Order: sequence, then C-alpha cells, then structure tokens
Amino acid sequence: MTSSNGGGAAPRASRDWLAPLSSRLVFLGAAAALVAAGLVPVLVWGGNLDAAWYLYVARRVLAGAHLYRDIVEVNPPLIVALSVPPAWLARELGVLDLAVYDLAAAALAALSVGFAGSILMRLPGALSSSARRALLLLLLAALFPLAAADFGQREHLLLALVLPYLCLSAVRAEGRVVPGAEAIAAGVMAGVGLCLKPFYLPLWVAVEAYLAVGRRAGPPWRRAETPAIGAVLVLYGAAVVAFAPGYLSLVGRLGPLYASLLRVPLAALIASPDGALPLLAVAALAVTPRSGALRSVGDVMLIAVATSLLAVLLQEKGWSYHYYPSRAESLLALGVVPLSAASAGVARARALAARLTALLLAAGLAVVLVQRGREAVAAGSFEREVIRGEMTPLVRRYAAGKPILALTVSPTPAFPLVNFSGADWALRFPSLWMIPALAARGQWVVQRPGAPPATRSPLQQYLIDAVTDDLISGRPALIVFYAPPWGAPDLVGYFASVDSRFAAALSHYRLLADVSGYRFLVRTEESS
Repeated sequence: MTSSNGGGAAPRASRDWLAPLSSRLVFLGAAAALVAAGLVPVLVWGGNLDAAWYLYVARRVLAGAHLYRDIVEVNPPLIVALSVPPAWLARELGVLDLAVYDLAAAALAALSVGFAGSILMRLPGALSSSARRALLLLLLAALFPLAAADFGQREHLLLALVLPYLCLSAVRAEGRVVPGAEAIAAGVMAGVGLCLKPFYLPLWVAVEAYLAVGRRAGPPWRRAETPAIGAVLVLYGAAVVAFAPGYLSLVGRLGPLYASLLRVPLAALIASPDGALPLLAVAALAVTPRSGALRSVGDVMLIAVATSLLAVLLQEKGWSYHYYPSRAESLLALGVVPLSAASAGVARARALAARLTALLLAAGLAVVLVQRGREAVAAGSFEREVIRGEMTPLVRRYAAGKPILALTVSPTPAFPLVNFSGADWALRFPSLWMIPALAARGQWVVQRPGAPPATRSPLQQYLIDAVTDDLISGRPALIVFYAPPWGAPDLVGYFASVDSRFAAALSHYRLLADVSGYRFLVRTEESS
C-alpha cells in the first residue's frame, strides 16, 4: 500500500534520480566512458614530468646506478621502487615506459574502485542497485577523469591506495564486521600510500580518532587494518635506514633548501582556485545533516578532505596536483548526500536538500573538470607539438642512446623528452631547481666573471661544481637551455663565466637549432 503523506512520496521521487542507472548496459557504458576520459588523454599526450623522471631513475637503478649517490633525488625511495617494474617491463617489451606506467596506474585505480566498492556493500541498510552503481561511478570519476593531468602523480597513487581504507573506516563506524583478510589488505595498501606521501599521515590519525570517538569500531589494535598500516610504516622506515642511508644524509643537506622552493603564503594557499571545491565541500557538509547507510561515508570523506587540505598547507607549494586528493574526496563526500536520499525514505525537506546538494556537486565538478581539462590540454599541447613533434626527432637524430644535458630550472622539457627519445641523461639532478630555491633564500649570487669562489654560498658552489663535473664526465651529445627572448643572461653563459672548466668543455659544442625558445647545442664530431 502506498502512503499518502508527504514523507511517503519522497522516496519514490528521489529514486527516480537514479532510474537511468537501473540498466546494467548504461552503467557499463558510463563506467567505460569515465575510465577512457581519464586514461586516453594521458596515453595520447604522454605522462606527467614527475613520473617521467622517476621512470628514468628506475631505468638507471636497473642498470646499476646508486640512488642518492649517482642520482640526486630529494624524495624517499618508494616512488622509485614502484617505478622499477614498469621501467623493466617497458625495457623488455621495447615500448614507451610512460605508457606502461600509466596503464599500471590505471590498473591500480580500477583495483581500488573494485575493492572500495565491495567494502561499501557491507554497510547496513539496503542500497538499491542503482545507488550502488552510482556509488561506483563516483569512485571511478574521482580516480580517472578528475585526475586529469595529475594521473600517475604520487597524489593520484596515494588516493587509490588509501581509498579502500577510508571506505573500510566508514563501514567500521557503522559497527559492521569486516573479514580480517580484507582489513589487512586495505591497511597494507593505505600504509604504502602514506609512505609515498608522509604529509598525509594526519589523515590516518584523524580517521582513527573519529573511530575512537564513535566507540563502535573497537580499539585500534583489534582492527586488523590499523596494525597493518603501522607495520608498513615501521618496515618502510627501517628499510630506508638499512638500504638507502644516502637518503638521510642527502635530505639533511638539501631538504631545507627544497622546502624553501616556491614557498606560497598560507593565505594564497587557502584562496587558490584549486581549493574551491574542497572548501565548498567542507562548508556544505559541516551544516548538512546526514542519515542512512552512507552517513559514515560522508563523515570519513569530510575528515579526508580537511586533512588533505592540511597536507597542502604543510607542503607550502600550492601546486595544482597537491590539491587533487582533496578534490576527489570532496566529490565523494558531496556525492553521498543525494545518494543517501535516493536509496532510503527521507522527509521531503531533506530530499530537497539532497537535490540541492546534487546540483551543487554537479556544478562544482563541472567547473573543476573544465579547469583541469584546460590545464591538461595546455600541457598536452606543449608535449605533443613541441616535445614530441619537434624536439624528439632532433634528439633521436643527434643523440640516439647518448646522454643529453638540459640547463633549466624546471624538469621540462628534459622530462619527458628523455623518455620519448630514448636518450640518456648526463646530469645528476632532474633540473637546476636549486637555483630558484637559493635565490629565494638570498644565497644565489650572480657574480662578475673571475669573482673568487669564496664569495659564493657552499650550496651554490656545490651546484656549479656538480654541473661542470657532469658535463665533463658525461660528454653529452646535446646541451639544451632556455634562451630568454628579452636578452637576459642564459644559464649556459652563466656557468661558462664562473667556471673555466665549463667554458673549455663548451668549446666543443656548436649551435644546432632553436625550438620554441630552447636552444640546442650539438657536440662537434671532432670532439666526440
């Protein structure tokens, strides 16, 4: 019998929101479209520059190089270790390592969605089949199209690894029992994710505090996922000390300098357009009552959004990909509000609030996707037209399998140019990032030719010596540098003016080409 009151009519109306998802074919088509929207542009344009660098480092490690001695990298070794399998597979198959890496990242994201979705099915209360499918689509949207140019970044991998633990915590908050094997697997994945980006450790602490306050999940040592996370963190720390001791000395020397690189004021970090959706989600969910089977999911995701924003503030860079986890978690946090209303009987007023939240979610997501899409297109255009279209053929012709050296303060265009062309890399650094970092600290002194080295800071002299030594020992087939159009001094001229050894080595090179503001010098045949 159908109720005639207002409260009884709301569930039927709300369930109509998800009526299109009642068809399995529609769901599969939507899922495939979301996966393609996230993965295809990355495969077409190429992977992000950080992934390109880590794959190159992995390639060097496979060839016998020592990380933190032969290669200067300020990040912990886990990301390099995770890059070794795709680098090895790409080498064995003779294919582009970035493509293998992106497919591996997509496989991890798909595994995360399937695992997280299966955990959420243990929530109490009946979720309609349409609501379950909509929930899976939300998870797919968060890990695929929303990642955009951040696909394969450590933040992207972090979210894929942590997401099952977040869903498990929501199920725990509802007092549900989860098999030990699933809990351990979710904990191990989350532990690996937190090792990738230790700035997100507050997320784990905050979620555990939430479960402790709820008093329905039991003590943390009796929940298998919590000891599993702790064990992974301890084992990883011990492994770094035992097998990568060079990292500790290197980060002790260069860590403070890297921390000062492009530091952004707190107010600017908060006001960044990249943080608009997360802040909107925090504000909306803080005042929105939640009920039903997905209530705890919203709570846990809200905690994740807040702590992920904290991670952005702790890093002080404001780079767009630092905001990615909070954006994805915002999508999931806001999405459960209309899903809750669509899968259970709710009052008419709450159903209206759920509809408004759905509209807010759709609008915010549309804005973010447009913004991220434009960024991805801009980055992809440069990679496709300049790096792949013009630079890669040049490097393949003059430096096939040989080292090249780029004197730039950014890893672009060297990475992914090295990956696309199959060239080697002559420099121990991914870029000369130390220059703007030293300049920000007032420790980069531009001196007249012949000025005594004693007037330079120790780190400035270290960089000059390292670049010069790498140029002489690496004998790169090509030198690439940016030539400022306004006539400002370039880095090649600077290093030649402060180190006579660099100037002598530079005499063996001649101008080859100018490509989009980047000048290519080729080593002369008589000096090869």
